[in-house]
Amino acid sequence: MFKTSTPTALVPCYNEKDRIGDVLKVLVESQYINKVLVVDDGSTDGTQDIVKEFKNVELLRLDKNIGKGGAVREGLKRVGDEYTFLLDADLKGLTNEKIGLMIKPVFVEGYDACFGVLKRGPAWFQFFRKNIFPVMTGERVLRTDVLKNILDSPNAQEWGIEFYMNLYLKKKGLRVKKIDLVAVTDVMNFKKRGFRKYFIRLIKFWIINLKLFWLTYIPDRIATLWLFSLAKNTSKGVKYPRHFLGR
Repeated sequence: MFKTSTPTALVPCYNEKDRIGDVLKVLVESQYINKVLVVDDGSTDGTQDIVKEFKNVELLRLDKNIGKGGAVREGLKRVGDEYTFLLDADLKGLTNEKIGLMIKPVFVEGYDACFGVLKRGPAWFQFFRKNIFPVMTGERVLRTDVLKNILDSPNAQEWGIEFYMNLYLKKKGLRVKKIDLVAVTDVMNFKKRGFRKYFIRLIKFWIINLKLFWLTYIPDRIATLWLFSLAKNTSKGVKYPRHFLGR
């Protein structure tokens, strides 16, 4: 059944003066979007001035840079719609049709979330990015209350938001559809910030996400194996521990 409500497009950004305008032009004209909210995460390049040119766009300006997770969390305080559409501010080639493609799995097909995967490299590489490697795309549609629950965790701060979101949705058994956003690209960080800053940021990014992997995914796998072992032993007459049964 098609859901009648439309989502809020939430766009966190930092120093995207030269790129955010192209994204906002598409969002404000899309019939799939109810509200456009930009969270300026302490930009110093005049990004907020570009956003202010769009009268139908709400701007939340943060005094200092607190990272993507923090910016999204602050933005969610102003979201009243049932669903939120997260987008990066540096997309090229975004169209109303692409927005509709991401809305459809959640609003028509019954999925709990949709991830839009940007096209990079040959077909085999895209397959691995979409189906094997953790999907780190910033283009996501999901329920606002679920997103708020994710952002309540300190594990979702800074650049860990996408990785932790993946773990959370999987752990909760929520259905996610991943679609290819053909002809939609973004600007690589090293082109925006320079190689040195990009390299430092990349190291921090993977430190955060490896930490999340060990703190959340590994313990969860161990717990699953332990419960499986308990269930197997119980079938042989071994009883569950009282604390496990909550007695």
